[in-house]
Amino acid sequence: TFRDAKFSASFSRNLGPLSCRMEVVGDEAFSLPAADPERCAVYIRKAGLNPDQEFMAVHWRATDFTQETQSLYPKIASIYDAVVEKTGLNLLFIPMSYDVHSQIDQDCYVEIRDMMKRPENFVSLGVTYDTGLIKGIIGLAQLTLGLSYHVHVFGLSQKVPAVIIFSGQYYYFKSHGLVDFYGSPNAVHDIEKSSMMDVLLTVMHCLADRAKASHSIAQVNAKLLKTNDLSIELLAKMLKEKDVE
Repeated sequence: TFRDAKFSASFSRNLGPLSCRMEVVGDEAFSLPAADPERCAVYIRKAGLNPDQEFMAVHWRATDFTQETQSLYPKIASIYDAVVEKTGLNLLFIPMSYDVHSQIDQDCYVEIRDMMKRPENFVSLGVTYDTGLIKGIIGLAQLTLGLSYHVHVFGLSQKVPAVIIFSGQYYYFKSHGLVDFYGSPNAVHDIEKSSMMDVLLTVMHCLADRAKASHSIAQVNAKLLKTNDLSIELLAKMLKEKDVE
């Protein structure tokens, strides 16, 4: 399984002739089951939102694994404020990191919230290790906006458009690689080079015709899942034949 549409596949092929078949397939998180909407609604309510309220799933963290990102917090806060003011949507922060290696996202949330002009529209999901629950909640969002690769994978696999804002070389490949599968209006912005208006316009573009964007994402997902299923069926067939021998 490759994390992106181009780089990983070309890298693997350039290693030399392979003695096995290779397919570019979607991230394993595509097949992760999502929690049912009723259970998700309980946790959304605990976060401070009415489950009937439309929201955007957002994320940032204190490291992009090449550098610390605290210097970018004011810009992230300004983007969040602009998104709230222009869209009227609440922002639901999704913690994805809980340890020293990748920092603690909940701390990042608090620092960014304290910099915002509209902190009342910025709430955080409680920390949970239930990935099915996290995926189900993200699937109810109007859009995903932020850094975490898997926040966007969880959303895209459920037809939720993605606007990725990233920093650093590590996330450059992951972010561009993921959006290469889907194309516009999903988009990638290097936060250190893009303006707040660049990001805001992309968000507005995605939301302007969300039904069309979701339909386009669904078509890509169907192709990815077809390839995934083919690979799984081929592996199952090979294992069965070996058992027979």
